[in-house]
Amino acid sequence: MKDLPKLANSQRIQSIDMIRGVALFGVFLVNLPSMNTALCLVEETFAGVKSSRDVFVNDLVYLFFADKFYPLFSFLFGASLFLFLDNKKSELKSPMRLLLRRLLLLALFGAFHVLLVWWGDILLLYALTGTMVLLLRNLQATALLKTGLGLLLVPTMMLLLYTGWYHASGQMVDESVDEYCSEEMLLEDAQVYRHGSFGVIAQKRIQDFLAAYLSGFGDGFFETMASASYYLQVGGLMVLGGASVRGGFWRDDYHHHRGLWLSTGFLTFFLGFIGYALFWSEFPLHYDLAYALFPISGPAMAFGYLVLLRDLTRILPEKMLLPFSCLGKMSLTNYLFQTTFGSLLLYGYGLGYYGMLGPARMTAIVVGVYLFQLWASTLWMKRYHQGPMEWVVRRGVYAGTAK
Repeated sequence: MKDLPKLANSQRIQSIDMIRGVALFGVFLVNLPSMNTALCLVEETFAGVKSSRDVFVNDLVYLFFADKFYPLFSFLFGASLFLFLDNKKSELKSPMRLLLRRLLLLALFGAFHVLLVWWGDILLLYALTGTMVLLLRNLQATALLKTGLGLLLVPTMMLLLYTGWYHASGQMVDESVDEYCSEEMLLEDAQVYRHGSFGVIAQKRIQDFLAAYLSGFGDGFFETMASASYYLQVGGLMVLGGASVRGGFWRDDYHHHRGLWLSTGFLTFFLGFIGYALFWSEFPLHYDLAYALFPISGPAMAFGYLVLLRDLTRILPEKMLLPFSCLGKMSLTNYLFQTTFGSLLLYGYGLGYYGMLGPARMTAIVVGVYLFQLWASTLWMKRYHQGPMEWVVRRGVYAGTAK
């Protein structure tokens, strides 16, 4: 692996690597119990809730981690796309061609990931959405900011307007999962994932993947907009990530406006928390309002996390941040390690614990695995320039190209 040159310091922003490494913990904290839960139930609760401790951990994860860290990761992914383009303009004749190769390889990784590991793959979506975001590559920071915010706010405004009209006409949105998540469906799901062969589970994974990413389209305006809002949200966050690169968020501009960034981050986190907490409130129409605000509630809290972590990179010693930075530099390798570990722990071709472990135990497992990843990533990066999966992607991207 040492035949590839190490990236120059100017080409990597260490704070992005560190924040990406921290974000992987939040992603894993949600992904592992999601892998343990039926698709029809995962938006409501995780499987295996048997004790008050499980209830507490379940609500804690949903309130502070679920739908907060994939937005943060989407933002960082977009920042990396624009950072690559801007850094390579002076070095290469066609950085776009290399970036498209990278996204194609990521899409292939995602397709195999769905088939072999987990239906909740994010790589394929990132590759497809990232390709569309590159159409905006010539925009400057202000235009990217406006476009990204528009992609987040438009579906929310449409959902709010539709929700108001829906209730004005005397109708109600059903919040119960009973109609589409019956006891028979849960038993069948557990039977397949806990006891099925690899082939049977792979077929089920594909079905769940298609249901997760395509359901809702064509089922009515509210359902279609709710489904489309997810893709607009991810795209909007990637565009905002690009705006952060071209607007100076990762350079000294942040330090010059630190108070403003921290105040804005705190405010957006607070507002996003209120929007997300509506799911648990007794406020009239709480569920419908929370669902309409969903496209912006999670990203608003994610922005609060982003600003906090960005500030920590400024004040914490480099030695303390190094393990997280190393883990973030190997984000693809570590993400695939996490989901592969979960697949072998939970599914029938592995240990078969699917549906049997509650959120409390899942969280303990996540912490243990993540600590191991911090240690292993730091050890690996002392010897190599990139993680093994990053090496594969880089070899594919630069194949036949003078480096």
